[in-house]
Amino acid sequence: MIELKNGENLSLTNGSQAKIIKELGRGGQGIVYLVEVNGQEMALKWYFNNMGDWFYLNLEENVSKGTPSEAFLWPEFLTMKQKGSYGYIMKLRPQGYYEFGQYLLARVK
Repeated sequence: MIELKNGENLSLTNGSQAKIIKELGRGGQGIVYLVEVNGQEMALKWYFNNMGDWFYLNLEENVSKGTPSEAFLWPEFLTMKQKGSYGYIMKLRPQGYYEFGQYLLARVK
């Protein structure tokens, strides 16, 4: 498992850089970090393990197609494969947005 360090920069496929600011949370697939991209604060989902080329290509396609609705937190940028894994950049979750599982567990209404 590769954890990223605050202040570290990651290369994105569009030629930009994402600067790690701090960890926001973690789950079964990876870690979510607060990052800065082109002067804007965003979120990076960084996978614990390289999920394979097929998964990377799927993320790449999602980025190129764009979000199906502004209601989705959708991949906007993709990192280059580096440090044995990869991730994607998305907007930060607005206040009042919760993971679907929180509704299923009746933790939010």
